[in-house]
Amino acid sequence: LSGLPATGAPFPGKADVTIPGGVRVVEFDTPQSVAVFGQKGIERHDDDFFAAYVMNQLLGAGGFESRLMQEVREKRGLTYGVYSYLVPRDLAAVYMGNVASANDRIAEAISVIRDEWARMAAGGVTEKELEDAKTYLTGAYPLRFDGNSRIAGILVGMQMDELPIDYIATRNDKVNAVTLADIRRVAAELLDPEGLLFVVVGRPEGLEGTQTNRPRRGRIRQRGCQTRPARRTSGATHERNPQKPRVSHEAHTAPVRVNTAADEGILRHRRKRRHATRPPAHPPVDQHPAH
Repeated sequence: LSGLPATGAPFPGKADVTIPGGVRVVEFDTPQSVAVFGQKGIERHDDDFFAAYVMNQLLGAGGFESRLMQEVREKRGLTYGVYSYLVPRDLAAVYMGNVASANDRIAEAISVIRDEWARMAAGGVTEKELEDAKTYLTGAYPLRFDGNSRIAGILVGMQMDELPIDYIATRNDKVNAVTLADIRRVAAELLDPEGLLFVVVGRPEGLEGTQTNRPRRGRIRQRGCQTRPARRTSGATHERNPQKPRVSHEAHTAPVRVNTAADEGILRHRRKRRHATRPPAHPPVDQHPAH
């Protein structure tokens, strides 16, 4: 070991995030297109981080109560689930999201997402939306401390993010300190509808990409693919587990024959639990153990 250098190579510096807006299509022979979208994000230690955090809860991280879910799924039935999430990495910060829809409907879903991005940037949120988001974020936070392993994960996350030792005691105060003016200012500064890049994998119809890749050879075997969610019949909402790992986007399910209205209700509930509450593939900051 005497020939080894005394010090290693220097760590790289922070990356300059330059994501060109537009649509990139990666052709793949499948009945459903999956889109991942993103733009430049916000650093974890930025003074406006919690304003962005609360804003994102309202835009795309709040389950059925988020604007994206309301507009893309509930009002138009274009997808089972659509989410957005902050990703402040050590050397770069991005703001990402994902959605999946039938090939003939993904273009409309993307258009609605871009419109909601612009609406939030232009008008911010209402007082009621802000208060509801604060109530949920502060009320759900203590529920994360329900076991030794989860507490250990939170403490490790705090160290990795270089958060102060009293962060657990002050975190909810930071959420409650966010004002309507903060949301409007940060939304206008952070959200960039025209700079939002969508990478779409599938055979999207009516969607012109700024770059189109060659289709992959061969086909993948698919079971049936459901692309439109059943209508909700109650006011119940399904909140995502903050600690649940993100494993996939949309699952392909074989058609199931039902015989009674009760059976249909059971299957509708199972589909919502399986699809609508499934989080995106990357661990977003709102599900990080320390946040």
